[in-house]
Amino acid sequence: MEIEVLRMTERIIISLGGILSIFLGYKLFYIATVANDSGANFKSALLSASFTKVGPGVFFALFGAYIMATSITTQIEIKSEQGNQSASQNQAAALSQIANTVARLPDSAEKTQLIGLIRQAQPTGNIAPKRRAVLID
Repeated sequence: MEIEVLRMTERIIISLGGILSIFLGYKLFYIATVANDSGANFKSALLSASFTKVGPGVFFALFGAYIMATSITTQIEIKSEQGNQSASQNQAAALSQIANTVARLPDSAEKTQLIGLIRQAQPTGNIAPKRRAVLID
């Protein structure tokens, strides 16, 4: 199976988990009775939040909303090195044309040097397999 299909399936499953968490949080909030002393405080360097008289379903729903927001804003980038293979094929074709032109030149020291340089520039035949990089922001 292709990596793109797997990553797409993963994203769909994560989104369904967030939606399920929001729904179950709503159901829990609807069913649970709220005590007067229930609540939570969150403090960070940038933000301070205080929730009072809320049930546990609210936090469950907020967690689901966080999952959904993260799932939507996170970008997946798939890079393929297939373009590099076509560039190397173009380079090999150009070297072949140069070699044919040099072969028609009269024998000289320069021709020998050019043939040596062309042989050094030609690939050895070890072609690397197609590689992909997956980047998740």
